[in-house]
Amino acid sequence: MEKALKDLLTNPQSWEYTPDWGSPLRLESFQPIAKENDYAHSFQVKFAFAEEDLTAKLHILPREENSVTDLAHLEVNGELLPWKDPYSFTIGSPAAELAQWVAWIFHIDGESRRQRKQMDFEKTQKWADDSIEGMLTRVELGISNYGRLSTNSNNFANSIEFAAWFKKVNPNPQATILVSELKDLAGYCAQEENSRRYLVSTGETVSEAEVFYSIAWATPQTDNAQGMSAVSQGWVLSSSITILFEGAAIQGHQCLDVLPQTHLKPFLASDPKTALTPAETADKTTKNATGPAPKWYVISFAQLPEYAILCPANEACIDLEWDRDGATIAITVTDETKVVVENMADLKHRRNWSRWYSADANLTEAELAAGIAKAETAFYSLMKAEDQVLEKEKDDQ
Repeated sequence: MEKALKDLLTNPQSWEYTPDWGSPLRLESFQPIAKENDYAHSFQVKFAFAEEDLTAKLHILPREENSVTDLAHLEVNGELLPWKDPYSFTIGSPAAELAQWVAWIFHIDGESRRQRKQMDFEKTQKWADDSIEGMLTRVELGISNYGRLSTNSNNFANSIEFAAWFKKVNPNPQATILVSELKDLAGYCAQEENSRRYLVSTGETVSEAEVFYSIAWATPQTDNAQGMSAVSQGWVLSSSITILFEGAAIQGHQCLDVLPQTHLKPFLASDPKTALTPAETADKTTKNATGPAPKWYVISFAQLPEYAILCPANEACIDLEWDRDGATIAITVTDETKVVVENMADLKHRRNWSRWYSADANLTEAELAAGIAKAETAFYSLMKAEDQVLEKEKDDQ
């Protein structure tokens, strides 16, 4: 088992290692320690995590019979970290492949070191000061806080837990995010399909989208209400609500492929949640927490009660994004399959172009020329493929 870790760290190309992550960790950074419990082997490693350094224990589990994969646990401060899939954002058990935990450690270490460099630089700038002068300078230069956090609906057992996550990570206290459950699924599915059109709203206009809402892909079935799909052309759907706040007032909004609350209300749980109350935190025996697990959630903003996003309780990825110090806030729900494909493609892209993304890399003239030629070839290939699709659609019509 010790050899398994050594093989990984001496052959970084065999896993997800990218040299330009910027992590100085090496084989010697993983120090063998006395194995604990029933682990096959244990190591101690110190790495950068955000603004502090963590000392963790990497435990390798005994291999199961006929298995060729080594599984491991990562222990921090006496607790095992759950594995969060980097593609789907699903939080699972602590057991993950050894290569996955090692890659995570290197990635977090390198990313944290880059963030520290950026923070050290920002501290030397006048606009980074919390004084009135610093605030005015940020306004003048158009500098604001922005970010994105992602999760998966699989991570929540009910609307209470889902709403608690939103409350914890929401950067704008003026924006109240509500989560309810579609309780009467049978009643909702019994409606005529064409009565469930999505809406697109920009605040000034409201129009019907070119797709119909569909439960369980293109076939509404109460016993299989998972997945998001458009009947039209088979595209996978992504719904979003974006709001621009000015203090507590809404200055504008954009809703893409959402549903009217009036249409959903008859089928909802009666008590949308924003978070657990103290009593509910103490004993989680509440109306929303009992009964069968939900199949669909309904997500909305209290400040924009007209519209809502219908979110599958399984296999849906949720992004919470903000800009302008939280004045602009957006929720996007996308089918997990689409997100996983996009995230894998993004990782592959960043691997192929890792030196181009590194601020510390000095590209040679030959590398620049080869990279430009490679990018142009990929672009023209993509354009050709798109033209072929458009031609086929034209012929089908």
